[in-house]
Amino acid sequence: MLTKVVATGSHASGLLSYLMDEEKEFELYGGNIAGETYSEIMAEWRAVSQQNPRTDKDTKHITLSPHPRARVSPEDWFNICEYMVQELGYTHNLWLVIKHKPTDNQLQQHPDAQPHVHLMINTIEVEGFTRVNDWQDKTKAEQITRQIEEDWNLYRMTPSAEAEYSAPTTGQKRRMMREQSEFEAGLRATPPDEPTKLKLERLVIAATKGHPRVSTFVEQLTEQGVNVYPTIMGDTLKGFSFEYEGFRCRGSKLKNCSLKKLLQVRGLRYEPNFDLPILQAVAAGESVQEARHHRFEVQQQRVNQVAPICAALLKLMKTNSFQGQHYRVEWESPCLTLLGEDNSNPIMKAQWTGERWVERASNLSIETVNQFQQVILPQVRLALQQQEEERKKRQKQDQLEL
Repeated sequence: MLTKVVATGSHASGLLSYLMDEEKEFELYGGNIAGETYSEIMAEWRAVSQQNPRTDKDTKHITLSPHPRARVSPEDWFNICEYMVQELGYTHNLWLVIKHKPTDNQLQQHPDAQPHVHLMINTIEVEGFTRVNDWQDKTKAEQITRQIEEDWNLYRMTPSAEAEYSAPTTGQKRRMMREQSEFEAGLRATPPDEPTKLKLERLVIAATKGHPRVSTFVEQLTEQGVNVYPTIMGDTLKGFSFEYEGFRCRGSKLKNCSLKKLLQVRGLRYEPNFDLPILQAVAAGESVQEARHHRFEVQQQRVNQVAPICAALLKLMKTNSFQGQHYRVEWESPCLTLLGEDNSNPIMKAQWTGERWVERASNLSIETVNQFQQVILPQVRLALQQQEEERKKRQKQDQLEL
């Protein structure tokens, strides 16, 4: 069963007129309201709502749609909606449930589509006339729906929160249906086009497949004709905006495409040391390729500064692996690896060609470079100098013994 919670409104009369439209083949399945006609129901509704002049948001609207193969009786619908009302916390509120025939769009998608129901709830309590806090109603309704499916043995349909893509809005569906009719009648040269926002959403989601790095994700979108605009504050990535075919929006307006959702739900990998410099360059107008090339040059310069110090340290200690206070250095010919304190992710990988060090996969920060240049290098030089003095001293002593 699919449950849709509409934002709480203040137009009970307009909603009830829609629900009791004869063209919808409506049926009043019941509720706790005494009236049966439009006028009787609205009189009761207003009698309660007018007792709380502090708010006009008195109308909660929820639609419940069963699976096409489901058969739900009017009695079951009444009990299901009563359960929904109670579990949402509207235990002292007016409510009613009205059945509608399947919409044309539902019948196009499923010829066996079943009637659906509309649940209308007054958010003002009939005792005390306080307004029920409905802040979490959408989340609660999804959870209650899962319990209803289990208790009434109903087929579980994918809830909107778990859907891969956004569904077209009602307006978009109507436009596509109109254009399809025009196309079939020969009044339009091409079939209806998918809304640009949905096309953009599909491109963004497709670029997350395989859980790539964030910078790779941006590059893939650019190759598909999507302009990507990173939002960066200081050294913190806040999110993205996307533009396609003249349409631009923030990632949070697409299905699970805010930065938080891209990382937690879509599985993108973000490593600030690697990705942030590239994203900063992209935000400044460079392409990802240009930004990567610039990053490689920067990392190569830093490798040239850090790798010789690491090699000298291993030579000093006469070992291929050394664990320091903050870093671990490992040598496995011809590669040199530098790891941080957690010894998990390498922050430098460099290959010795016999003549120079070549960057292979490094995330050296300027702070790490400064630490090696200003702290570790002087210590290594002092130790090598002392070692050399000891060698000369031993050599001189050997000569005297001869």
